Amino acid sequence: MSRTPMRVLALVAAVPLLAGLAACTKSTVTCAGGTCHVTATLDSGSRATVDVFGSHQLSVGDLSASEVTVGLEGHRSTMKAGQSDALGAYTVHVDSISGDTVKLTVTG
Repeated sequence: MSRTPMRVLALVAAVPLLAGLAACTKSTVTCAGGTCHVTATLDSGSRATVDVFGSHQLSVGDLSASEVTVGLEGHRSTMKAGQSDALGAYTVHVDSISGDTVKLTVTG
């Protein structure tokens, strides 16, 4: 095999890895009783999915300077800091949005 096809294969193999690095997220979840506190730091255009209450996936994305889109139990809501919304059996409150970080409180 010549070097050109090998370079093409190497480039094709690297694209998904580079895409994953470009959409990096960091999140923490702390749950106690009927409350979970979530902090998610998102790179531009990325999403985070975290488990709350052990078995429910909370998605966080579309973060801008003033709002964030949150999904839980098949429901989605776009909220600003200070707002709350019922998503299924849970209530999600946006505690703060600062730069690329959002802090949420989930109760249920």
